[in-house]
Amino acid sequence: MILVVGAIQVIAVSFMIAWLIRHKCGEKFSRLYIAELIGLGFLALALAAVLGIVFWEDGFIQIDNPFLKGMITALLSAALIEEISKYSMFRIAALNKKQVVTRLDAVIASSVVALGFTIGEDILYSLEGGLGTLIRVFLPCHLLFGAVMGYYYGKAKNTNKWTYHVLSLVGPIVLHTIFDGIPFALSIIFDRLDLMTTSETATNMDPVYLGIIICTLGILTTFIIFFVLVIMTFRQVSKCSKNNLLNEEINIDYKLMLLKKMVN
Repeated sequence: MILVVGAIQVIAVSFMIAWLIRHKCGEKFSRLYIAELIGLGFLALALAAVLGIVFWEDGFIQIDNPFLKGMITALLSAALIEEISKYSMFRIAALNKKQVVTRLDAVIASSVVALGFTIGEDILYSLEGGLGTLIRVFLPCHLLFGAVMGYYYGKAKNTNKWTYHVLSLVGPIVLHTIFDGIPFALSIIFDRLDLMTTSETATNMDPVYLGIIICTLGILTTFIIFFVLVIMTFRQVSKCSKNNLLNEEINIDYKLMLLKKMVN
């Protein structure tokens, strides 16, 4: 059963990668470059694992409020480490100026790197969690994070504004923190519930139940919102591909680009 779950996840993500590649305008990515993007996604996962071992330790965050602790834990243990790792690998991929030519190319390339990361994560999670990880098939949020990363990277290259470079990293980190933060908070509440004595359980259950209800509703709301955002990402890529949008070259000299705009 574990192998079946893992296979379903990998196949689903592979279809997403194929769909993205098919919507690239102009000359298509070479097969070697596609393999490179997926491989860089795997390397990002390995880098994130190393950074997690070096910089993160369970119990590091000493905060009583489970919601605040969940958000900070999500930021430091997952979002920051994983998005920095993916960003680093995407920047390596973007060095190939013959493949990543336009802003849409940047969006697709960063998304494929993110989905390569997802394939590796899916395999690991399926070995650990079984059927529960199938939700990742329907909610590939790394795709969303990668698309945001590539969009702002392309805009930074196209406008020569450093603020967009910052957004290409900060945007995915913020989204990732929001997505993971509430589930982390719920996990913290359940961990504390397990540690409570019988007398404590009898007198302090109302706040616990309230926290569980709030977190559960928060998780459902977050999942719905992010599911819509993922669908919108697919639709925007399709729209840009069909209407030849985001086709500005991102690797030409900035001064030369301004000169061309003035002439036109």
